[in-house]
Amino acid sequence: MAIKRLHPSRTSVNLDRLAAAITALASSQGLRIYQYPLEQVERTVCGTQKVSKGKLAKHICETYSFLSRTWRRKWQAGTLTTRACSRLWRLA
Repeated sequence: MAIKRLHPSRTSVNLDRLAAAITALASSQGLRIYQYPLEQVERTVCGTQKVSKGKLAKHICETYSFLSRTWRRKWQAGTLTTRACSRLWRLA
């Protein structure tokens, strides 16, 4: 599982707790965690450094088509981040 590497000067205690909860949950499910800077993901996926989150998600869904339905339904509804964070927050 890949997650964004947090920039030391742009993080907070709450964001660090959320990242720790994500890592703990993934580890408990037997997943390995890989952290990448956002710029590296953008370059690798889109070929440029500056793209919106929506465009980045779209490119990923084009590569991994099984994610398209979930992305469309949850990301565009604005519920993906809110629900995922609230569930993970309870685990931290």
